[in-house]
Amino acid sequence: MDVRKILETIREVDEWTKRKGELEARLQLLPRSQKEFLRTELEIVRQQLAHYKALVEEMKYSVTRPVIEGLFEEL
Repeated sequence: MDVRKILETIREVDEWTKRKGELEARLQLLPRSQKEFLRTELEIVRQQLAHYKALVEEMKYSVTRPVIEGLFEEL
């Protein structure tokens, strides 16, 4: 697994997390009539964040799996 790819994906998670927080804060300040568009955008951000978090978990697994398999081979 390429370390640069892992770091890039972690940065994406940070950026989407920040964007989600900003949207949630803005949503609280808007009148009800203006919230629908922002809710749609927030849902897109939540989906992207979930996608990148899943990628990070997959990358963690792909990095740690060979180490764990190596330990079992030594036993």
